[in-house]
Amino acid sequence: MTEQRKIWQPLGPSLRSKLDPEYVAFHEEFVQFIQPDDSKPWDPEIRTVARLPESGIGPVRVGKTEDLQVGQCSVRVFTPEGEPGGTGWPLLLWFHGGGFVGGDIDSDVDFLTRACSGTCHAAFP
Repeated sequence: MTEQRKIWQPLGPSLRSKLDPEYVAFHEEFVQFIQPDDSKPWDPEIRTVARLPESGIGPVRVGKTEDLQVGQCSVRVFTPEGEPGGTGWPLLLWFHGGGFVGGDIDSDVDFLTRACSGTCHAAFP
């Protein structure tokens, strides 16, 4: 029997065709099942706990992490270990939408380091 998981963040049909097929596959395997913070009851611990579903695990090591200031925005760049392929590293642009109410630049580090290192599958049984 296959377990049904709730889809919290589906990709809209008009957006799907504009995205890289590898990202669409990644989104359908992992991201769509992450419950958005604004749909959860408020919990002040949200800033300090691991955010991956059913994981309790934190960040993993990546090749390089760099914090930048771009205008009034804080930007964190994760670069994988090793050398990029012929076309360079793929890019995932992640916008934290918590408005400093539901988190901050550190809130999604566990998920993003796993996405960068290619180990997201380990956190999603």
